[in-house]
Amino acid sequence: MADRDASLSRRDVLAAGSASVGAVLAGCMGGSAPGDGGSGEEFVYLTTQQPSSIDPARSLDELEAIYNSNVYEPLVRYNTEFPPSVTAGVAADWEVADDDVTYTFDLHEDLTFHNGDSLTAEDVVYTVERLLSINAGPTWMWSGVLTEGSATAVDETTVEIQLEQPYAPFLKTLPWLCVVNKQQVESNGDGEYGGDYLENNEAGSGPWMLEEYARGEEIRLSRNDDWWGEFADNVADTVVINTGMEVSTIVGSLTNGDGHITDRWLSTANYEQFESNDNTKLSSTQTYNTYYVYMNMLKPPLDDIHVRRAISYAFDYGTAMDILGTDDELHGPMPSSMQYSTTDGVTQYTQDLDAAREELEQSEYSSDELEVTYVSQPAISANQDIGLMMEDQFSDVGITVNLEDAPWTRIVEMASDPETSPQMFPLWGLVSYDDPNAYLWSMWHSSSVNNYLNGSNYQKDEMDALLEEGRRTLDEDARAEIYKQVQQMIMDDAPALMVANDTTEFGLHQDTTGFSDNGIMGYTHQFQNLGVE
Repeated sequence: MADRDASLSRRDVLAAGSASVGAVLAGCMGGSAPGDGGSGEEFVYLTTQQPSSIDPARSLDELEAIYNSNVYEPLVRYNTEFPPSVTAGVAADWEVADDDVTYTFDLHEDLTFHNGDSLTAEDVVYTVERLLSINAGPTWMWSGVLTEGSATAVDETTVEIQLEQPYAPFLKTLPWLCVVNKQQVESNGDGEYGGDYLENNEAGSGPWMLEEYARGEEIRLSRNDDWWGEFADNVADTVVINTGMEVSTIVGSLTNGDGHITDRWLSTANYEQFESNDNTKLSSTQTYNTYYVYMNMLKPPLDDIHVRRAISYAFDYGTAMDILGTDDELHGPMPSSMQYSTTDGVTQYTQDLDAAREELEQSEYSSDELEVTYVSQPAISANQDIGLMMEDQFSDVGITVNLEDAPWTRIVEMASDPETSPQMFPLWGLVSYDDPNAYLWSMWHSSSVNNYLNGSNYQKDEMDALLEEGRRTLDEDARAEIYKQVQQMIMDDAPALMVANDTTEFGLHQDTTGFSDNGIMGYTHQFQNLGVE
C-alpha cells in the first residue's frame, strides 16, 4: 500500500472498460423492492477529499463518483465483484443490433425521481444531450462515439442510442451516464443546462437523496425507500460524508466508532493500525490501481528518448516498492489483471546504472544540461520519499533532480498547459470502467494533451491510429494484438516510470458489513450495500 499521508482535494482518475458486443446482453436486476426502512443509525464515510463538482456532467474524481453513483441512477451499474460486471440501472435490459452500433435500452417501468416525477426515456435522452453540450467530466469517454442526436426516445420506456462507430467499451462506460430529471433541471435553469443549480442540488433517482451539502464540511444523504433496487440488511437511514478531514481525525473517528469507512488516501501505518485494532478492520485488495511518474516529453532534456530511457534504468524500483508498500511491480502501462495486458515483446526496465550511463552517452545533451524538476504533493509522504530517492540516486549517473512541492489542484492546473506542465510528477491511476481503452486513451492519445492524465504530453500519430483502431475493434484476438503493439510502443518510448500495481486499502469499523472492493472508482462505496451490525 502506498504511504499516502494525504489531505487531497482532487485525485487522479483513469478509466478502462471491456464489453462483448454484437449479441443480446441482458442486465441483471439489482434486487427486489427495498425492505422496511433502515437501521435508524447514521453511516459515516471519512475522507480527506473535497468534491470539485457534484454535477454528474462535470464530475470525474473519486469522491464525486461516489456521490453521483449513490444519488443518481445511472443507465447501468457495476456489481460488487472483481472484475466487475455491468448490471441493471435505469435500464432493466438491453440489446445490441447486428450492426454493432445500435443499442436499445428497455427502462424499468414506474421509476420516479426523488421529487416524485416519473423517469422516462426523454430524461435519458436529455442527459446524453446535456453531457455532450457541457463537454466536461466523463464526456471524454464518448468522444467520437456519441454526437447530438445519438440518443432517441422510441417510447416512454425505450431508448435507442446510435453510435458513430463500433465502440467495444461502450456498455462499460455507461455507469457514468447518471440520469437527471429534465423537467427539474430546466425549471431551475440557471447556468448552462442548470449547471449552477446542480452544483448545490440534485435531480436524481438513486438509492440516496441529497439532504444537505455544507461545502468543505459534509454531504448528508437520506435513504430513498422508493428506489427500485434492494438495500442490504442493517443499512442506515442517513449517510454522512465528512469531507476534507485531517488524517489524525479520520483515524480517531474510525477507532472510536464515530465513522464506519475511510478513503484510500491514508498512510500504510494508518492501515496497519486499523488491521491490529480490535475496533477496526482492514480491506486490502489488489485491483487495477497503478502508480506512475510522468516525464514531460515536450521539455528538455526529457524530449530526448535516451534521457527518458536513462531515467527508467536509473530508477530504484525495489526501494520504490518498499515506499509504496506493495510487491506488485508494473511491467507496462497496465496492471497484469487488466484485459490484454502483456509482457510479450514489451521492454522491461530494471535498475541498471551502467545501462543508464550508456543511454546518456547517446543523448544530445551534455552533462551540465541533465537537470529535471519533480513536483509532488507535500502532504503525500510516498511521493515525497520517491522524489528524495531520485534526487539521491540519479546523481550517480549525472542527472540532477530538483524537488518542488505543490497541492494536487495546482499540479492539475499546471498540467493543463505543456508550457507550465511539470517535467516530472507522480500519478495514482484509478479506474472508472473496466477496459484498457481508458487507461491507454486518456494517458497516451494526443487528444488528451493539456490534461494531467496525459502528463507526458505524449503525441504520436502511430499511437493515435492504434488506439482508435483498438476501441472500435470488437474481435477480442484482434484487440489483444492491437494493445500488445500499444504497450510495446509506450515502453520503447519511455514516457513515464511504470512503477507499481498498488494494493488498495480502506479502513472499516469492526461493525461495518457488506463492503467489497470491485476496483471501479466510485463503485467501491455503494452505501445501499453497507450496513452496521
